This record gives sequence, structure tokens and C-alpha cells, in this order.
Amino acid sequence: MSVTSPDSADGLLGSGRWRTPEHEALVWWLDDDVFCALDRRHGIVRRYELTGGHPNQWHVVPSGTLIMHAVHGARVALASSEEVVVADVVGEEVVCRLESTAGEAWKQSVCLFDGGRKLAVVTELERVFVFDLDAPQDEPVVVDLDKPVDRVEASPSGELFAVVQRISGRSNSVFVVEAATGEVHAELKGARTTIGVEVVHIGYARRGVPAGPDWLTVDDPTGRTMRVAPWPVEQLTMCVAVGREIVRRFPAIGPRDHHGHDDLCPGFKQDPSHAFPYARLLRAIYRDPSLPDVWSPLRTRAARRRVLRRLGHGLPWPADEDVARPWGPDDVDALERFQTTAGLTVDGCWTSFVSWRVHDVLGEDGLAAAVRPPARVVRRPAPDRSSPARPTRSADAPSPPAPD
Repeated sequence: MSVTSPDSADGLLGSGRWRTPEHEALVWWLDDDVFCALDRRHGIVRRYELTGGHPNQWHVVPSGTLIMHAVHGARVALASSEEVVVADVVGEEVVCRLESTAGEAWKQSVCLFDGGRKLAVVTELERVFVFDLDAPQDEPVVVDLDKPVDRVEASPSGELFAVVQRISGRSNSVFVVEAATGEVHAELKGARTTIGVEVVHIGYARRGVPAGPDWLTVDDPTGRTMRVAPWPVEQLTMCVAVGREIVRRFPAIGPRDHHGHDDLCPGFKQDPSHAFPYARLLRAIYRDPSLPDVWSPLRTRAARRRVLRRLGHGLPWPADEDVARPWGPDDVDALERFQTTAGLTVDGCWTSFVSWRVHDVLGEDGLAAAVRPPARVVRRPAPDRSSPARPTRSADAPSPPAPD
């Protein structure tokens, strides 16, 4: 991964660019002259300064395996299921360590807010603990919604935060909660917080609808292989126009907020999101040709398996069986291990949320390398030494006559 300074000024470390380790995927700026990078693989925080020199670095490692993180200004929180460590990257010191209680480990979401002075973390029992980091020894505020919780996010003011019910099945909700008391102010149903665009399309091949020669092969989030018809240019042009109008009216919607039915309800809806030309449309909607394509490289189970192997979540069969072998329990286990370490909803379904996180971890070049099929080794048979050698023409023998 390379990082560019805000003004890319010449003379500052060459052209204003740095080459950082490929697993440093999280970068944030402290000010115009200093940025930080998190090495999530080893739990190392590095602080880079535009004036040059080697970066300052130190370990901020919680007990257990790092599964989630959060950043707010000069503070970073790294969490395992056992412990959350909050560190100050300016003072290069650990602010506090918060251990999970017996039988209620930290789960998959952590959030710093209110100027980095408060921390919210989700537990295995679907409760949210809110800590005051100015007094970490005090008892946390506990929010118990008695519902599945996916993640917590702070409001810009830092006074409220949203608890998002896991997106699965047919419903999802956002709860607006008072951080100081744990009181729920409002519950917003998913239908009130999403905008649906319905495109009439022939869909995928099925009985009575045979696949055409130009149809795409794609696996749905549960690993079922489908042949999907391409979308006509007229529909894609319409989608771009509608998308531009939506983001004009609702500017908070960004490129990562566009999903298919099968992303929001995996296993229930079967819309083939990874076959839809999202990258092409989003680049046109946002007028940004640099937006990455996280869908096309990960359409098939073979590509997804190569990525899981690259990420260290191995599968118990040789790689040359990845294409033919059906998606099964071992694949789901490997995917759930990645979802756990990446802080995603653990449901064993390959959605666009998974594809985006794979891109965040590997980068665009790393993703392209990971999905590339392994080189085939062609072994030629050894020559039969027992057969008589073919006669060869001596150097002084006459050449055959040239054709007329």
C-alpha cells in the first residue's frame, strides 16, 4: 500500500509517497504533517511524519487474537475477545486495558467516540458496554436490547450512538441510544433507512429459461452456482441516472452503501450481486474511475477459496480441486473464521461486505494476485532411451533440393 500526503508536496520524502507493509491497511491522518498506520497482523501502530526519518512504532497487542479495531483522532482501540487496549498515538502510551467478564467475551464491534473519551463494545450476549475512558475503573453503562446486535456507531456529536441489529432474515433495525444512560431514544426499521431500486431483469437460468452464450457464471452468497443474464445498456444507463439523483438528494450515501438483496438477506434473497456490474455503475455515479471492483474478481467459489487460503484460512484439500469441488461445511467454517477476525457479521455467507473487507486487507493488487489461478505445470514424458536414435545429417552432407 502507498500513502500520499494531503498536498503531495515535492521535497518531502521524495514525491510525498511512502511504501508501507502490505498488511498496513488502516491509515489515518492526525494533522497535515503526521499520519498513522495500523499493522493489524502484528498489532503494531506506526506514526509517520512528513519531515522524514523512520516511523515511530510500538506494540499495542491485546491478549488473544486481534479481531477488531477503532480509531478516533489520536486514539486507537484494538480488541480481541478477551481484552480491549486503548492507546494514545501521540503520547505513545496505553490509556487503559479493559478485560471482558467471564462468560461474556467481546464480540465483533468496537467504537471510540466523544473525542476518544468513550468506548462502546459489543459482547457475546448481544449487550453493549459503554466505558468512560477518563474513569475506566467505573462500571460501564450497559445497553441490553434483547436483540441480535451487529455493530455500534457514534453520532458526530458524540452524545448518541446507534446499535444496528444484525442484517439477516427479513428485518433489521437501528436503535438510537443515549450513551450516558443507555436509554433508547428511537428504533428505526430498515425500510426507513434504505432506498430500494428495482430493476426488471430475466435473472438467472432455470427451468424454462436456458442460459445464453454470454451469460455470467457466478456463485451466490451460499455457494450455489448460477448462470446470470447480462444487463442491457439501457437499464445500466437508467441505473446511473437514478443513482446520481439518489446521492444528490442523500449525500451521506457513499460507494460502499450500495448492496443487493442477497447482501442484506443472504440465504433468503438470491439476487446475484457479484454478477451485477457494480464497479462500472458506481464509477459512473460518483464520477470516480478509481473506485475498486470488489465484485468481479470474487464471483466464483474457486476465487473465494484462493482468497481464504491467502488470508491464512486453509482448506483441507489441494488447491487444484477448488474449481470442481462443491461449496460445503469446510468452506463455511473458513469463511466464518475470516468474518470473525475481520469484525463482520458471522453468518457464513459471501456478501459484498465480505468482498469489501477482503479488498481492505489485501489491497487491489493483492486481491488480483490472490484470485489468480495457480500456474499449471506441464510435465513432458521422459524420452525412451531404448528406441534407436534418429539419424542426423552430417554437416558436409548435401542439402535437399529447394522446391520449384
